[in-house]
Amino acid sequence: MSCEHCEIHPEGGFRSPGEDLELDAMLRDHPVLRITPAPEDWISYGLQEHFYCCDQCGQHWHHAQPDAPYKGVWQKL
Repeated sequence: MSCEHCEIHPEGGFRSPGEDLELDAMLRDHPVLRITPAPEDWISYGLQEHFYCCDQCGQHWHHAQPDAPYKGVWQKL
């Protein structure tokens, strides 16, 4: 499924810290991506993570910020 409202950045790991900062700026006050709680069965490894849901299509997203050596990720759930 493709949604022009929430597919704001390519999925996958970040290639640079700048990519994460760019995505973070896009997510601030985004018109359709709303922060949601972490899934109940989500295992956290101490990363700075945020979960989003698209108001238009219902797709859930996960944003984990980099924490060296982990490069971070933007992915569909």
